[in-house]
Amino acid sequence: VQLVLASRAEWAMRLLQEIENGKIERSAIARETVDKLRQHDDEKVVSLMEKLFGKPRESVATLVTAETLAEVARLAAKVKDGGNPLKGQAVFAQRCGNCHAIFGQGGRVGPDLTSYKRDDLDVMLINITAPSAEIREGFESYFIKTKDGRRLTGILAQQDKQLIVLRGADGQDTSVPRDQIELQKLLRQSLMPEGILNDISDDDLRNLFAFLRSSQPPK
Repeated sequence: VQLVLASRAEWAMRLLQEIENGKIERSAIARETVDKLRQHDDEKVVSLMEKLFGKPRESVATLVTAETLAEVARLAAKVKDGGNPLKGQAVFAQRCGNCHAIFGQGGRVGPDLTSYKRDDLDVMLINITAPSAEIREGFESYFIKTKDGRRLTGILAQQDKQLIVLRGADGQDTSVPRDQIELQKLLRQSLMPEGILNDISDDDLRNLFAFLRSSQPPK
């Protein structure tokens, strides 16, 4: 629902006003919704967004910064003690399964991780902490603005001469006739949000990576 409300300027403005008035908690707004709200060029939406959420950070997501490497080292030190893959499977389903599949289970927004090089802990951690540093081919995100004012973001699920189908971060597909597209551009930012491990407990972190590094589904 949040992503739908963020897709049109008038709806986005109403959502932001509800947040400003205290009827909706700012903390209840998903990161993907904030990203979509920032795509609007309506001056009132931009002004209220900056008031409520601050100005957007400079685009450094495509770089693996010293801060990223420090975070990778911190997480790696916690993970190396090992964990329970079966419990980690539940953590994966909760935190990653809406977008990623593994061992035949999960979403279709991000790459299937089954054949991914999951024994390289540092690479996995970099891809999680800085998801825009390296975006796999076929999973680039696109922004589309339609002639009736909708703003859509997602990966290119399908396309032909008449139609483009975008798959959003929520896993839902949206079909857009080409003759209704006002603007289409490739984004340099992954649909995967940063900071998905910020609030994870040490036990859940160890269990998650025990599962991710498993060669077969745990039993």
